[in-house]
Amino acid sequence: MIAFSMPRKPKPGISYKDMRAKVVDVIGSDTLGVIQKYVENSKPSLWGAQKPRDFTGRSVAIALYKDIEHVGYNKMKKDFSSWYFGQDKSLANNQKVLRELFA
Repeated sequence: MIAFSMPRKPKPGISYKDMRAKVVDVIGSDTLGVIQKYVENSKPSLWGAQKPRDFTGRSVAIALYKDIEHVGYNKMKKDFSSWYFGQDKSLANNQKVLRELFA
């Protein structure tokens, strides 16, 4: 008897790697690195119950992606559901804090 397993259904949305790649395609990896370094050195007060090592860098990439793709918070939250576990208010607050730094 041969057993077959059904292929796993991919999670809807976009992976962090793909989201970051879209940002890099538009602004370049060097520019993204400079922006991330600037933000990290500014030590912004970002919200998040869990802040992995690259939390600030990911938050910067998300902020830039939002502007590049012209998407709202609900769409981003849905698209990033496989890897972004923050609250809606945290996502919006962090975008506001980062935009103030970018100005």
